[in-house]
Amino acid sequence: MSERAQPTAFWNNFIRAVEAQPQEAVSLTGASAIPHAVAGVGLDRSRHRLVVISCEDGAREAAFVQADLQSAFKSIQVIVVRPSSNAETIEQDRRAGICSFSLSQFAHEEIELILRAGADVEAVKDMFRRRNLFQYFFPAPDHLALGLIETGRVPFLHQLIDQLVRTPDLGHPFGPNELMAVQYSFTEMVKELQNLGLIKEEESGLEITDEGLKARALVSETAREALLHKILNQLSANLYLKSLLHPELRLRRE
Repeated sequence: MSERAQPTAFWNNFIRAVEAQPQEAVSLTGASAIPHAVAGVGLDRSRHRLVVISCEDGAREAAFVQADLQSAFKSIQVIVVRPSSNAETIEQDRRAGICSFSLSQFAHEEIELILRAGADVEAVKDMFRRRNLFQYFFPAPDHLALGLIETGRVPFLHQLIDQLVRTPDLGHPFGPNELMAVQYSFTEMVKELQNLGLIKEEESGLEITDEGLKARALVSETAREALLHKILNQLSANLYLKSLLHPELRLRRE
């Protein structure tokens, strides 16, 4: 059985665990009028997002599904999930911002839990948290901030906060912090990351420390990392569009 060819109950419980309601659908049609086969669909009405379990075989195709459906469903955010057994494909998916993971990471009893009719949704949710999967849908702001700082793309506080503020608009509302026990404002959270020795402030801006890199290493190879790439891809697209509309800015930088 392929990663995506799981019983309907499996994907329905998956969808419920990420706080969406399963919908009956075997395909969805995007702005291109091309129907896309799906293994499951979940609607989160309160957060205006659609969770789509893609049946596509390649990262490029899955990325097209996300873009095509997002173009059609402008009032909601489309979140694409694509399980795979191929490590290289999973990495490609994550770099495209797609929630990709292998079912082989789950123990047999964990798979059985998700398959169970009337499964304990909270138990499944807790399992997804331990596997760093739930945090793709509900990111921890402190971990996300640390990841953004590591990239060097948002070196200054106002740039970092700007990206954090935009994250829920991409369909990823924040969950609780994980590196600190208290929910701070973004500015206070960054100060606490400094107090914890995870980042430091230099003349060139915020930088991650060796301790911060250790914390990043615990999550950087997991499904939640796809959100970081999704944000960076959006940032790159915005900068590219700005350079097209205002070429004088690009020339000035060069």
